[in-house]
Amino acid sequence: DSNILIKNIRILPKLSNTQRGIACLLGTIFEGESPSINKIAETANMDYRTVKNSIKALEKIGVIDYGL
Repeated sequence: DSNILIKNIRILPKLSNTQRGIACLLGTIFEGESPSINKIAETANMDYRTVKNSIKALEKIGVIDYGL
């Protein structure tokens, strides 16, 4: 159960800035946790819908398994 940033280091340059920011938050601030989308949005100071769309995109790429 390694850090998502380490596991996906090669794909990070291909992500959008928003996706990369959320991946970094999940890999550093929330490492080992499953925070709610609201908590991620609040911490990142982003809109809930933006965070939700980015998480869906990260799931589709295979970076995270969030369960949306």
